[in-house]
Amino acid sequence: MNELKIYHNLTDDNLKKLATSIFGNFEYIDYEKFHEFEDAFIVIQYDGNNNDIEAILSKNNVMILTTTPYIEYFFELSTNNRFQLHVYSQENDKLLIMNLKAFIDGAYKIFELKSQIEELEDKIFDLAFATTDVLEQKEKAELLVTKDGMTKLYNHSAFKDFLQKEFLSAMKDSGIFSVAILDLDHFKNVNDRYGHMKGDEVIRSFANCINSHVSPNMDIAARYGGEEFAIIFKNQTCEEAINKIDSMRLCMNNTHFQHEDTCFKVTFSAGLTQFSKYLKDSTEMLKIADDALYQSKRDGRNRNTIKLKSF
Repeated sequence: MNELKIYHNLTDDNLKKLATSIFGNFEYIDYEKFHEFEDAFIVIQYDGNNNDIEAILSKNNVMILTTTPYIEYFFELSTNNRFQLHVYSQENDKLLIMNLKAFIDGAYKIFELKSQIEELEDKIFDLAFATTDVLEQKEKAELLVTKDGMTKLYNHSAFKDFLQKEFLSAMKDSGIFSVAILDLDHFKNVNDRYGHMKGDEVIRSFANCINSHVSPNMDIAARYGGEEFAIIFKNQTCEEAINKIDSMRLCMNNTHFQHEDTCFKVTFSAGLTQFSKYLKDSTEMLKIADDALYQSKRDGRNRNTIKLKSF
């Protein structure tokens, strides 16, 4: 599961202030969008204009903040739905804080329980098929261990294993290969300005651009961490690898992201290095590629930098 998400539609300044003191910077969502979040925890300010409240109550973990006239309405809804209700006024702020704390405590317990259930279901699934095709299940398990859940590219650990094998092979056979580290430019600003959900969308789009411009039988692409990606280009020089990276850059340049009334694009910087017999090990090779990446950042971003070790 991903991290616990809590959304709200609070418009009353006092309510927002109190809720933020409990939840931190939880995310505002237009009321009409609440139904899109199956597993979210939601705090709703109800003023009688929320027409599809019953649909939201039926599938979400919800806390309703409302006023006295609507108590009877929610009493009737409670027959078929489970939710928390707080009737707010300026005189009961302390009670509201208590109820908000109880809501988030319950949210975390439900979230942890769902995580445990998902883990248990995975184990049961593995056991159910273990006797029918052990090799197939082993392959699936290995795939889950080596792949990044969000992007479906290889993860950090798997990438380092591939790099070590490729390095030893090149050292033995005097082979050639290149390594590139790619990093989205100003990605923190994307998360801060547009939210982490939009940030995740950018990361997935970047991964798709990478995946569509690497050669399946020659290149190994991975999500190295956060907004940083790494690629092994087998049997290719840095110059050959840059041709593919520039195609990825064109792909990102043609990708537009929409947030409310704003449209934006995201660039990336890259650092590359090439195998050399003078390299001590694969860790040193990665460090050189990383230094090249930061040189691209210092030179203005949205560019490639090659650094080589020749002695």
